[in-house]
Amino acid sequence: MPSLPLSERCLMVLLISTNILNYIDRGIVPGASGAFDSFIEGSETTWGTSAAFGALTSAFIVGFSIASVVVGHLAHRVPPFKLCGVGLLIWCFSMLLAGLAKPLKSYALLITARAVGGCGEAGFVTIGGPFIQDAAGSQQGFWLGVFYAAIPAGTALGYGYGAFVAQRWTWAAAFYAQGLVMLVPASLFLLSKDDGSRIVNRDEAPPSIKTELQALRRSKTFRFTVLGYAGYAASVIGFSTFGPSIVVGLGLWTDSVQASLAFSATLAVSGALGTPLGGLALDAWTRKREHKLRAALEVSIATVGAGALLITPAAFARDRSWFLASIGLGTLPLFAATSPMNVSIFEGVPREHRAFGIAVATLLMHAFGDVPSPVVVGLLKDRWAPDCAPDAHSHLGEACGVGSKQRGHLRGITFGLCLYFLTSLFFFGVSRWRAARRVEEVVAEPPTVTPLLEEDG
Repeated sequence: MPSLPLSERCLMVLLISTNILNYIDRGIVPGASGAFDSFIEGSETTWGTSAAFGALTSAFIVGFSIASVVVGHLAHRVPPFKLCGVGLLIWCFSMLLAGLAKPLKSYALLITARAVGGCGEAGFVTIGGPFIQDAAGSQQGFWLGVFYAAIPAGTALGYGYGAFVAQRWTWAAAFYAQGLVMLVPASLFLLSKDDGSRIVNRDEAPPSIKTELQALRRSKTFRFTVLGYAGYAASVIGFSTFGPSIVVGLGLWTDSVQASLAFSATLAVSGALGTPLGGLALDAWTRKREHKLRAALEVSIATVGAGALLITPAAFARDRSWFLASIGLGTLPLFAATSPMNVSIFEGVPREHRAFGIAVATLLMHAFGDVPSPVVVGLLKDRWAPDCAPDAHSHLGEACGVGSKQRGHLRGITFGLCLYFLTSLFFFGVSRWRAARRVEEVVAEPPTVTPLLEEDG
């Protein structure tokens, strides 16, 4: 098979571009929420509309989380970029299945396709972060920031893309087009001469899963960092999945497409600015601190705390301008937390186990964070504000008028998402304390002892 001599910088740009495409796909469903709600109502499902809608996001994340652990372990045995390429081909196939669900009127096929798409994406995301951390050198914070900027920027573009294509043609066309475009990076990863093997230790025999799990268990900070990330993810995915639907339900917009476009534009700007700025802040703070792990946790605490404080007024906004201002100012530091949180995981485990570490972290973060979050928020909306879910024509039920109890409940749900960021701050704080305590222990020990991330005891 022919190979392409792609440079490290070219591969990093390819990883970033592919991540944007991945997250554009994730934004299609929430961006065209009205069209998907109508599809769900016309299909055979016993769930409430909002719960079934939230389950589409959860199914994707379940497939992604489980497959991530498999890929993270296989990276010791199979060239990492080959895993990326095969995973993206599976992802392309899932786009075909998702599109076919529309003419077949099959919710079961659609939710299955979303789960398969999550499996396909796992091969790429598990490898991308560790590779960039190694290839970027002293600028790893910045490059990781740009890489993770694809999360808000791609999702925001997906909102607008999904809303526009669903209104102009059909949401099935959005999936078909995505699948065709992704064939290009899938092929490049499969043909790359650099197979990404630098992220693992090829000089030693591949470790067993038991060995890798034991390495993670010995970390003093890993579990608490993951729980902090889970709290963060639960709130963020709740906002991103139901944001356009909530603002229409609150009467801030009367058209779902316009709401999706405004919401996505705000997230695109704050994400494109905030995530790289978080990486730069991490680089700068790390130069002032002796230990990368402590520096990353401190930046995570500062950014998540500021974001939670600034985004809370959105739950009580009575005007769309104030709502967008609060969302924009709040998500700027929240997106800035992305690189520091991931570096906290990378630095909290042995180098050769980073791919597996981020995979297990992803599984646990989703299990306790953004898998249950959309379903729980959807169930709460179905129970407490059923008439505030807009249909395909952006119409609300009679019980969702100005000053109604259902709108009050909708604001309460939004405020609950803001409060949940406190769980993230608590666990990051515990993790930072344990990291500092270990540093003190190392300083007090003879210099022959291996530093910071050794066994807990």
